[in-house]
Amino acid sequence: MSVFIYGLRDPRDGLIKYAGKTNNLVLRARGHKSERSGTRKCNWVQKLLRLGMKPIRLILSELPDSSDWQSIERLWIKTLRDFGCGLLNATDGGDGRENVVVTEETRQKIREARARQPVSEKAIKAMAAANRGKKQSSETRKKMQQAAIRREAKKQAAGFVVSEATRAKLSAAWHASAAAATHLQQMQENLRGKKRPEATKEKLRRAHIGRKHTAATCKRMSDAHKGKPIPPEQRQKISAALKGRVISAEHRAKIAAAGKGHPVHVATGRKRGLANRGRKASSVTRTKMCAAQQRRRQREQLLTVA
Repeated sequence: MSVFIYGLRDPRDGLIKYAGKTNNLVLRARGHKSERSGTRKCNWVQKLLRLGMKPIRLILSELPDSSDWQSIERLWIKTLRDFGCGLLNATDGGDGRENVVVTEETRQKIREARARQPVSEKAIKAMAAANRGKKQSSETRKKMQQAAIRREAKKQAAGFVVSEATRAKLSAAWHASAAAATHLQQMQENLRGKKRPEATKEKLRRAHIGRKHTAATCKRMSDAHKGKPIPPEQRQKISAALKGRVISAEHRAKIAAAGKGHPVHVATGRKRGLANRGRKASSVTRTKMCAAQQRRRQREQLLTVA
């Protein structure tokens, strides 16, 4: 494959305004016409197109792909600049972005320009359609993950905090979107029957330590599970996982505190009665039950006297 060092000449005065490198002259010409980067070269090409003209392309050098084309491109750019062509190249050539120093003022202008140009709904749908069903390679996913980590680190370093109001808006917008149900369904299908490694389980466990769900989240979780029957296989798994587990005194106290003031539903009481029917409690358990019953009677007596 050949490498072409080419120049773009202005048809009005015949001067070369840009020098570059490409492996495909046709595709590169199309790229110049469709480019909207806002650079001096881009603005010059767009101005010619508006006038009904286009740059005149000429090949300066044709080299093999294995050659040191970077040095040749730098030499051509330097030579044309020395002849006073007034090149619109932003760099000295070689790798496309060498010796480019973007000042903070320029960065701020770019940020402000992008902020004034919100992405249209049509463009969002087009980008979504283009990426739908597209599987990224492991290398691309790793790069995306590293970029997200860097963005998060910058936000934390700058003291950026997402307010509760913004979180609520984002959550409401996501749950109201049609993609939410589809995305959750795809996640469930992908995770169904898939066993997580122990390292992933440990990460999830640590991430949820000390994390408390909001009242709204608890209600959504409760409504989602309300009236939902648990399959026998899942019941057996839960029973096997809980067998032999020792509940600490602190955990028991938390359970007792959480249950205070919450009367047991009639259906739940019946289920407990049927489950415990015919079951013989140990002497230790009977002693605890007697002590608990005595405490309840004492409280009832105190309430009656009061």
